[in-house]
Amino acid sequence: MTNEDKIEKAIKEAEVVPSHRGQRADDDAQGADPKEFCPITPLGIMEGTCYFIACNGELRKVSHRDFTEACLITLFGNNNWLRQNFPAKGRKGAKDHSGFNRSEAMNWLIDKCAKRGYYNASTPLRGVGVWRAGDDLVLHSGDAIWYKNQWLLPGQKIHGAIYTAHASLTRPDFESPMTAVEALEWRKRLDAWTFEGEADADLLFGFQGLSHLGGFPNWRVHAFVVGERGIGKTSLGQFLINSLDVQGLEFNDFTEAGLRQLLLNEARTIWLDEGEPGNDAFNTQRMAAVIRLLRKMSGGQGARVTRGSSSGTAHNYTVTGCILLTAVNPPPLEPQDRSRILQISLRNSDKPLSKKVVDSFIDEVKRHSAKFRARALLGAERFCYAVEHYREILVQRGCDGRQADMFAALLAGRSLLLHDDKPPDEPELFDALSKRLSNVFAEDIESGDGHSCLRHLYDTPCDSLRDGRRLTIGQIIARERQSPGTFNTELDSLGLRLMPDGSLFIPGSHGQLNRVYYGKVWALGGWKHSMRRLPGVKNTPHPVRVSGCKIRGLFIPPDLLPSLDADPPCPP
Repeated sequence: MTNEDKIEKAIKEAEVVPSHRGQRADDDAQGADPKEFCPITPLGIMEGTCYFIACNGELRKVSHRDFTEACLITLFGNNNWLRQNFPAKGRKGAKDHSGFNRSEAMNWLIDKCAKRGYYNASTPLRGVGVWRAGDDLVLHSGDAIWYKNQWLLPGQKIHGAIYTAHASLTRPDFESPMTAVEALEWRKRLDAWTFEGEADADLLFGFQGLSHLGGFPNWRVHAFVVGERGIGKTSLGQFLINSLDVQGLEFNDFTEAGLRQLLLNEARTIWLDEGEPGNDAFNTQRMAAVIRLLRKMSGGQGARVTRGSSSGTAHNYTVTGCILLTAVNPPPLEPQDRSRILQISLRNSDKPLSKKVVDSFIDEVKRHSAKFRARALLGAERFCYAVEHYREILVQRGCDGRQADMFAALLAGRSLLLHDDKPPDEPELFDALSKRLSNVFAEDIESGDGHSCLRHLYDTPCDSLRDGRRLTIGQIIARERQSPGTFNTELDSLGLRLMPDGSLFIPGSHGQLNRVYYGKVWALGGWKHSMRRLPGVKNTPHPVRVSGCKIRGLFIPPDLLPSLDADPPCPP
């Protein structure tokens, strides 16, 4: 085994690649390379460009034209190492350590990059924020990396990702983190605002704990706080974002592209104020694009984005973290959004706290941010255990996988701050949460993909007129069920047929249904895949004759069909 192989093996075993200031360079065949320690790390070469981690930890790419004296000095931070290892040549070939030989240094660096091999442009780059490396938490504070309870210099390669250098940020107070008793006092201060739901304050406190972990959780949840003008949304957003200090950012005018570029390879929390969908097409589309980005940021590594460039090279980057939005009215959320975005409503209080008291809370929480952040980061292992603990309970209470992921993450974020050990049994917490869970179950069933597909069919107007009226397809089905034979022609033209057992036949492919679903996600026969997800829907065992042709499709059970029967009275 060569010296190079030994170095690579040691690096892999340690999982951390020391990137500069003491990294051992590749030894030559004799094992006596005088340039034993190099302040920078050659990463490889791609399309004639060499890639390095500079002495300050930033990623640098240098083409053959850029190996100037000034470039090398900025790459190394100064010329001390260069003068020592590549001294200039004085008279009669004598070494002159007052300068360095640019050509020899360039050749040596290019050779090291060539030995490293082809640079992998898809290597993840990590900026400031909190990240996950395997099962471990990594904090990037700009000029330092916190990993396995020690501070490292930037430019480290940890678990396959390079943590490049950035501007210095205030570090958490790991020497004196916040205690559970102090965290409970901050939870009580959320009661300065009045929430609509009984468990909303606890869930929002869970979001506060979760947001301190940045990209570390396997499932991240965003929060949307809504309420009337002047009810306290802005002060609540300021309170939450101030607890994060440098880990948080805030904006009140934004676009999806701006957020994507701002969070480029970062893992922080952003507060977006004035997040209304707007009363015009531009603002509606703007917020819809933001919601789509939030959806992608929730799971795994977050939004993994690839974009082309004018040079023909694809650029890959990651966007992750938690987002807090505040607005008077929320944008419409699809079912997949409701398992990623916690919606909290504020209401007026009979005994509101004075603005002076609320402002003091906002100022004070920023002064304690370093302790707040330290408690959250040091409790990452407890958080992971709490997620599994709460997820098991939520599944037993009827939550599906995504619902359990969302509420388990929020409850674990709350436990992360309030408890020093495993989460205690808190039946009163789940009793308070039960009403919200019931609403979530009902909303998800009503707005699921299958129900939405079927409802679109029912809501579409039919082309034919009866008594000067244009009925919807759902109204026609309901009338045909009540008086068989009245609307069979209209149904036949759509490829639909009411069966003797009361079910409705829907063909798997039909020209008129293609018109009904044109421009929708269920077009070109896609409706059959969505409707199969509904309870009781079955494939036809044999072709059914409609519109003069035999065709296969689906049977929709009678309980999913529209009816003219009167609904039972609502419970009091």
